[in-house]
Amino acid sequence: MLHYKRQRRGAPLEPTGPRVGDPDGYGLYGVLDRDDDSVLCHECGKRPRSLGAHLAPAHGMTAVEYRAAHGLPRGIPLVSLSISERISEQSAARVGSPQWRQLEAARDPLAASQARDLSSTAPAVRQERSESAPERLPERKPQRRRCPICGGTYYGARARTCGRAECISESESRAARRQAQEGRRRMTVAEGMILRSVQGRELGRVIAALEADGVRRVDIAAELGKSPAWVSEHYPQRADRPVTPHLEPVAEVEGRQRWTWEQRSRQLAILLGEGGAWPPLASRLGSWVRDQRRYRERLTPEQVAELELIPRWTWEPSSRDQGWAAKFKSLSRYAEQHGHAAPAREERWEGWRIGAWVSQQRHRRGRLSAEQQATLEGLPGWAWVAPMGRPAD
Repeated sequence: MLHYKRQRRGAPLEPTGPRVGDPDGYGLYGVLDRDDDSVLCHECGKRPRSLGAHLAPAHGMTAVEYRAAHGLPRGIPLVSLSISERISEQSAARVGSPQWRQLEAARDPLAASQARDLSSTAPAVRQERSESAPERLPERKPQRRRCPICGGTYYGARARTCGRAECISESESRAARRQAQEGRRRMTVAEGMILRSVQGRELGRVIAALEADGVRRVDIAAELGKSPAWVSEHYPQRADRPVTPHLEPVAEVEGRQRWTWEQRSRQLAILLGEGGAWPPLASRLGSWVRDQRRYRERLTPEQVAELELIPRWTWEPSSRDQGWAAKFKSLSRYAEQHGHAAPAREERWEGWRIGAWVSQQRHRRGRLSAEQQATLEGLPGWAWVAPMGRPAD
């Protein structure tokens, strides 16, 4: 029905504007980031208690224009949660008060309906009022500014220069030189791809490494599709966090990065040498470590010697792989005794929750290796979709 209505009025079938959740300034489009004490401003990133008194002097915008520019619902309050709760409590306290009863006694809905002038709501009248609205507004003097490049005058509250191409180019050059003097720089395309390819603790170490190298947290948040406040909340700045070194990719082919074997081993050596944890198996570096252990016979003697020089290197599987293998053996013994490998979710076996672990493997099927999937599928009665009823023993 939605596409039918769009086709009838000649609109595109798919929305062309930004979608809810897309990066928008310092926040997300269609999302109002607020807490008990503040609300995020999409324009400048500040967090005042109320945006109503902040928008006009800071950005020359009204609340209606701000909601429309950032995809916010028209009825959402632009205040912190504590202010909203206080206003709601005040409104609820008025119910049943003497003033409330006096208003109910004086109300006459029928008389108000009969006295309504329908001509005042006619389209022509609304159009006339809309056109004359700017004339009824108080006069506001435009802000006159002086261009810092050419010295000319221009009008505009948010523009940094007069708008000439030469002035804009010179302003960007000065900003770049100022960032270089402050030790700041922009994120490269390769760094952005590395940032999006990791998660969890490794993501925190990559963020710390980029910030230590001069990349702004605002650029990091924009690359992740999050707000700076979200990055600060989930990955706060810590001086004791191990830093993962950044390695430039050898080549970019079809949007994907390729690293040499030497770069991978050097990245792992620096990570473990600085006291960092082993990379997770879901990351690219973690899967590379797993492959080196699995296909040791394919490595050259020089590569084997270089891996053994890495601090804390071992050819044995990681503790996570060992734990998975131990639980798989327990599941195999369960299948031998019961004739199937589909325990109930709440069932326990040999002192641990075997049913919850089986359910977890079904949900994590895409993150399991091909060898792990094959071993599970070799068990009697194994299914990647949980059966409707528990099989009979």
